[in-house]
Amino acid sequence: MRIGILTFHTAKNIGAQLQAFALYVTLKSFNHDVQFIRYEPSYLAKPYRFFRNVQLKNGILSCIKQILLHILFDTKTWLRTINHYNEFQKKYLPISSREVRSSRDLSELEYDAFIVGSDQIWNPEITGGKIDDIYSLNFKNNNIKKISYAASFSEKHISDQQLKSLIKRLNSFDAISVREDVLKTFLQPYLKADIHVVLDPTLLLKKEQWLQYIPKKRIIKEKYVLIYQARGNKKEIVEQSKKLAEKYEAVLYDASGMNYRIMKNGIQYANPIEFLNLIYYAEAIVTVSFHGTALSIILEKPFYSIILGDGRDGRVENLLKSINLTSQMKICGEALEKPNIDFKEVANLLDEYRHTSKEYIVNSLL
Repeated sequence: MRIGILTFHTAKNIGAQLQAFALYVTLKSFNHDVQFIRYEPSYLAKPYRFFRNVQLKNGILSCIKQILLHILFDTKTWLRTINHYNEFQKKYLPISSREVRSSRDLSELEYDAFIVGSDQIWNPEITGGKIDDIYSLNFKNNNIKKISYAASFSEKHISDQQLKSLIKRLNSFDAISVREDVLKTFLQPYLKADIHVVLDPTLLLKKEQWLQYIPKKRIIKEKYVLIYQARGNKKEIVEQSKKLAEKYEAVLYDASGMNYRIMKNGIQYANPIEFLNLIYYAEAIVTVSFHGTALSIILEKPFYSIILGDGRDGRVENLLKSINLTSQMKICGEALEKPNIDFKEVANLLDEYRHTSKEYIVNSLL
């Protein structure tokens, strides 16, 4: 079967690219012909543009300051990372030759099925303030299956009108799956078809599969604890993590990324393969990130997920509850002891969820 994936594969974001890659590898394992559809909306590029912090609303002096700071401290690492992300896409994410600009373009493509997801493809806060026609497959062609895999959004980020629009489009799907139980509960009353809850694609691959892509040469030679933080107060979490690093007699490194204001041992703009390397060789991980959590679990690394209580913890909470690891959720500032995790039990639970998630993929493509 010829399958086109529609997801955030062009985002210069570790989680976005690794989940895309993992879904591709899984579909290929079922002997399908798989490509990513070439769709590159401006709203995915905007958060990663060079002068991302330059905003006129902050005043002229602020704009000048941000421009100078980016030029002086950001240029080399930013260019390096853009190249690394592009190299990763070229090597691991085969993309269609034809670019799509509208949902009408989708209906003219020669695919047997489109799979939208994973990631927050139905979140208007990310997709330009509206429900994107492309990710909701708003076209008519009965010869092409419409499927979602581990799609996500928060009910707090969608208006009543946007929800009505999304529901109308989802009712034309052949199969629907989401990433969180809470999203299934929210959507199911509006839809005719049963909604399935499945694993994020990164969790579909086992540890040994991910290890094939991790270089044996360590990026950091010394013992270290790693921070990976997508949001929140960095200073507080750094102080919290330093105390954990002391217990390991290790150095604290921060791989949180795109900011010239970095701590002494900061890893700027790590690409997806480098990130896997940083996770795998760390003594422990402290993270405010779903994919930071997911990859720590898969690679069987001691970790803590810091819960901020800002309404965006649901994905991590849902994952950790499902595999009996709520003990690894800590609030900002809470003391962190050396984690003691039974990864054998976790692996057994993940195997069960992998089976049902892959079963969903197989059945939806029949």
